[in-house]
Amino acid sequence: MKTIMLTCHVCNKKFEKTISEYNRRIKNGATRFFCSTSCSASVASKETSEKNRHTILNLDKKQCTKCNKNKPLQEFNKRGSWYNSKCRDCSKQSWKNWYKNNRYKHIAKVRKQDITRIRQYRQFKESLKCSLCDENERCCLSFHHTEDSKDYNLSSIAKFFGMPKFNKELKKCVCVCHNCHSKIHAGIIKMDLLGFEPS
Repeated sequence: MKTIMLTCHVCNKKFEKTISEYNRRIKNGATRFFCSTSCSASVASKETSEKNRHTILNLDKKQCTKCNKNKPLQEFNKRGSWYNSKCRDCSKQSWKNWYKNNRYKHIAKVRKQDITRIRQYRQFKESLKCSLCDENERCCLSFHHTEDSKDYNLSSIAKFFGMPKFNKELKKCVCVCHNCHSKIHAGIIKMDLLGFEPS
């Protein structure tokens, strides 16, 4: 098998590669060759750092990989300490194109998730009863926030966000029936006198 002598792009070491492999790489657009995976990995790591230098150096512009335009960082969505590779306009257009081609599949998936979350919420309520009386019918129960830091209604969280966020909000609440709930807001029942504290 015929070979060709090449020079490593990183360490300048001479190494052999088969002509068929060389031609294949050239056909795929390769302009650099490496003697080992460690040399190629070092270049890849350097290029990755260079690609994201806008974050490291706090530069105020970045090139969109979709439209290839240099735009201010404010036009890119941020993920943690990094910015998306596509600008907001291109991301929005990509999402529109994807939704157009996958609309019914996406709607079916979301509906299935909603049904699953609602079922979990109903099963959870079936295991509860009012903390002030003996009412345990699911449709008669609600949740009263025992502190002012209310972020969501629990029924909305259960449908749109799922149980993890639901459990976080639940720690601020106490389960009561609708009658007792109305009496609490009317001032007839004093929650602090009954010793209910947010867990």
